[in-house]
Order: sequence, then C-alpha cells, then structure tokens
Amino acid sequence: AEHSPPDGYVARTILPTYAPDPNIGRVQRDRQKRETDDSLWKVYEPRWPVSADAKIRNDRYELDSRSGFPFTVTNSSLGQISFDFSFEGKVEFLDGDEMAGYGLVFGYRDKDNYFAFLVNRRGMYLLVEEKDGIVNQLIQWTVSPLLTDDSHVLMVQGNYHTVTIPTRMHRYEFVLYVDGQEINRVLEDDILDVSGRFGLFVSEDLHVAFDYIISRNHLVGGIWTLKRYDY
Repeated sequence: AEHSPPDGYVARTILPTYAPDPNIGRVQRDRQKRETDDSLWKVYEPRWPVSADAKIRNDRYELDSRSGFPFTVTNSSLGQISFDFSFEGKVEFLDGDEMAGYGLVFGYRDKDNYFAFLVNRRGMYLLVEEKDGIVNQLIQWTVSPLLTDDSHVLMVQGNYHTVTIPTRMHRYEFVLYVDGQEINRVLEDDILDVSGRFGLFVSEDLHVAFDYIISRNHLVGGIWTLKRYDY
C-alpha cells in the first residue's frame, strides 16, 4: 500500500479501506490546529497509514500476513488496561501456517514489551510476555481439546493481587478461556503493571479474521469500563 505502516505499528483507530481517505486535507487541518488551538500539536503525513494486508470482508477484519517477525503486533486498537481486566475477541483461522500463533495482545507498550494470548490451528495455545525484548512463556504451547475448529472466542482475564507477607509483592493471575470455558490459569509474581494498548496479534504467513474485540477494565474507585469494537 502507499502508506503501509511499519512492523509493530499500533493503530489508535481502525477504519475500513473503503471509507473516505482521512489523510486528504489532514496536513492543512493539523497546521491550523497548531496555529490556533494547540501549539504542541504535531503535523505529520500520513497521520493515517494504510495497511497493505488488511481488509474488511463479510463484516470481519481480515489480516493476511505474509512477512514479518514471529510475534508481530499488527493493527491494534487503542485501550488502557490496569488493575483487574478481561479482554475478549473472536478469531478465525482462514489459511496459512497451522503452527503459527494468532490471537490477542494486551499491555502493549512497544514491539519489545507486551503480553499475548495466542492459539494455532493445531489446537494449541500460549501465554507469552515479552519484556525489553526478552520473551518469557508464562504458559508454554499446550494442547487443548477445545481448540478443534477454525473459529473460537478467546478471552484472557487478569486478576491483580498484592501480597504483603513476608515482603510486599505484586501478582497477576491470568485466566485463559476458549468459547467461555476456562482452559488454564497462572499466577505470576512481580508483575506490577499490565497497562498499555490492546489489539490483534498475527505471526507471519497467516490469513486470519477477527470479528470483534471487547475490553473490560476495573479502574480506581470500583468502576468498570467496557469497550466493544466490531468490524
């Protein structure tokens, strides 16, 4: 595409490619905003990169990844996750490498710092953290009898715990679900914060469709927020 984003690019908002081009006239509007409203407003082009490998088809968001790195974040939606949370999405394998992972990414800060809940067409799942470029498999690739079809609803739930005895420690319990059924959980010490962006995760050489994404955040003061993104 003319303005395809680089590997690891995280989009704040996703627009279908058949929508009007939001880049048209954008530079002029940015300059006007900087001059009349916000002196720190950045002017750059294109503000809206166009993905070369994504299409809206049959009310789903399809990613056809033919190049990239293992564990490549592509076309993520903006959101913030902190304290207790859950993150859910419907994914479908279309074709490609049956061993390659795809699914949900959360706590994304950059391409070297994020969490991901992935599955593959061979019926396996993985929970991974990458921190400062070092990959740690919180749950290694594991076979699940629930992962037998091309299409599944994935959900990861995060429960925050603070332990004060014998020393203060921060823990996150991650609970994984497939089609509403729990498949595994893991309690990790010394994970203080999983805030960051969330979205979609596709390894190379895959053609995958995403139907929707839902995030639920438990914020300060006992308030729960819910965001749903339909494609």
